[in-house]
Amino acid sequence: MKTVDGQLRLVAPRKQVLDVFKLTCTDTILTIDPDRATALAD
Repeated sequence: MKTVDGQLRLVAPRKQVLDVFKLTCTDTILTIDPDRATALAD
Protein backbone atom coordinates (compact mmCIF):
# COMPACT_ATOMS: atom_id res chain seq x y z
CA MET A 1 0.00 0.00 0.00
CA LYS A 2 2.87 2.39 0.66
CA THR A 3 4.05 2.18 -2.94
CA VAL A 4 0.72 3.57 -4.14
CA ASP A 5 0.38 5.98 -1.18
CA GLY A 6 -2.48 3.98 0.34
CA GLN A 7 -3.66 3.80 3.93
CA LEU A 8 -5.37 1.29 6.15
CA ARG A 9 -7.66 2.98 8.65
CA LEU A 10 -10.03 1.43 11.18
CA VAL A 11 -13.28 3.30 11.60
CA ALA A 12 -15.35 3.18 14.79
CA PRO A 13 -14.34 -0.25 16.08
CA ARG A 14 -16.53 -1.71 18.81
CA LYS A 15 -15.42 -1.07 22.39
CA GLN A 16 -14.39 -4.71 22.83
CA VAL A 17 -12.15 -4.56 19.75
CA LEU A 18 -10.67 -1.23 20.80
CA ASP A 19 -9.97 -2.67 24.26
CA VAL A 20 -8.04 -5.57 22.69
CA PHE A 21 -6.02 -3.14 20.55
CA LYS A 22 -5.17 -1.09 23.66
CA LEU A 23 -4.33 -4.17 25.71
CA THR A 24 -1.90 -5.41 23.06
CA CYS A 25 -0.60 -1.87 22.29
CA THR A 26 -1.71 -2.36 18.69
CA ASP A 27 -3.56 0.95 18.88
CA THR A 28 -0.18 2.70 18.75
CA ILE A 29 0.61 1.37 15.26
CA LEU A 30 -2.88 1.46 13.74
CA THR A 31 -4.80 4.50 12.60
CA ILE A 32 -8.13 4.34 14.42
CA ASP A 33 -10.74 6.98 13.63
CA PRO A 34 -13.92 7.61 15.62
CA ASP A 35 -16.11 7.94 12.52
CA ARG A 36 -16.10 7.76 8.71
CA ALA A 37 -16.06 11.52 8.20
CA THR A 38 -12.89 11.87 10.26
CA ALA A 39 -11.20 9.02 8.39
CA LEU A 40 -12.01 10.54 5.02
CA ALA A 41 -10.96 14.04 6.07
CA ASP A 42 -7.35 13.00 6.74
